[in-house]
Amino acid sequence: MHIKAGTIQPTLIGGLVVAAAIAAGLGAFFLIDPGRPLAKLGSKYSYDLSEYAAIDPDLILYEQVGEPFSTGLSQSRVIVIGPNETLWIAGDQQLVQFSLNGRRLRTIDCDGEPTCLALDGDGRLYVGLIDHIVVFSPTGDFIAQWSVPHPDALLTSLAVLGGSIFAAEAERKTVLRFDKDGTLITQFGRANPEHNHPGFVIPSPYGFNLAAAPDGLLRIVNSGRHLIEAWTIDGHREWWWGTSSIRVEGFSGCCNPAGLALLPNGHYITSEKGLVRIKEYDDHGRFIGVVAGPEQLDWVEPLRVHETPQDAHVRGFGVATDATGRVYVLDIFRNRVRVFERIKNDSI
Repeated sequence: MHIKAGTIQPTLIGGLVVAAAIAAGLGAFFLIDPGRPLAKLGSKYSYDLSEYAAIDPDLILYEQVGEPFSTGLSQSRVIVIGPNETLWIAGDQQLVQFSLNGRRLRTIDCDGEPTCLALDGDGRLYVGLIDHIVVFSPTGDFIAQWSVPHPDALLTSLAVLGGSIFAAEAERKTVLRFDKDGTLITQFGRANPEHNHPGFVIPSPYGFNLAAAPDGLLRIVNSGRHLIEAWTIDGHREWWWGTSSIRVEGFSGCCNPAGLALLPNGHYITSEKGLVRIKEYDDHGRFIGVVAGPEQLDWVEPLRVHETPQDAHVRGFGVATDATGRVYVLDIFRNRVRVFERIKNDSI
């Protein structure tokens, strides 16, 4: 099965091409070495984003429920909903558990900075501490520390699926599969023309995300190609979707979406950095509508399209969903959480 919803994957190599792509409503991105310095576009190639940044109110399907609540952290990074319908925030050197209405329940201290987090069906916590995984019980007791998969590992996302723990590893652009004891079973994701996989393009590590889907397949964000891909737990790419576009239905800049969560019905919730918008797509990748845009998120900074990997080395808003379909948005810039609830039918 191959779903490819209007995907556009050009390789753009010059300022004139970038300017032309923006004018056409396409997101400019570069398939290049992220470590190589790039010259910024001059004023000659400036462009007006106002047409694309403004969101038609008819497209907004959600409204905020209650007031935002503080994470109590100075650097919030990850938001996850646990199996017992509590919310976890990872940041600083802690994991903080909240009730879904924002009441703080528990704090777990870590020996390093957590970069990713996932919970299994029993509430056990798997925490990525940059280059390795540690495991805690639901009550916060330390269980195990797993081996570093390789010396330069950078773990950016975790997911639990089919009795395995999956870790997105941004340095080598692969996904690692562990059993629940921490044994590395396999790794996959490198370019493989025989299996029609061109490889993950990760200009910024903040976007190499995973999600376990109700259909038993793993969803992987290939942000440099503006794709969300469906993989088996054994490492076979089944299908993918995504559109490179500055318009609201697509993903803009060098590397989006920056955040991913799945609703109980299999729909996708995505977070986009640069133009700052959170959207819903159906289970085939069809754009459904908007959860929140800059206005709903109280975003006051300039909106932009991240044209280079250097520009895009920032996290976006985190997203999570609960069993009722509510969407929880982690504002990593103000260290607070907003909750959104669906109030309209699909916009299209």
